[in-house]
Amino acid sequence: MYLGITLNRLGDFPSAKSSLQKAIELEPADCTIYLNYALILFNNGYNSDAKEQFLNSEKVFGTLDDEDKEPEMLDQREVLAERLGLAIDDW
Repeated sequence: MYLGITLNRLGDFPSAKSSLQKAIELEPADCTIYLNYALILFNNGYNSDAKEQFLNSEKVFGTLDDEDKEPEMLDQREVLAERLGLAIDDW
């Protein structure tokens, strides 16, 4: 996941996408990967794909225990949901 974030920051969006897709293959139960992928897609103008990855993140997020829900992740969820025009209560 961190490689994908770094590649995106370096301006290599195609490699960032590939890296995050691989990270999802390796860790499909990690909602932070989906969330970071959604953020990167959104920031690069792929709103529909970002929404899909955000919803994937929410599916996994819903299975987490409260102590596993990191405050930073909660903030990122809310901001991205708002930018994508979603209300977190919608699902």
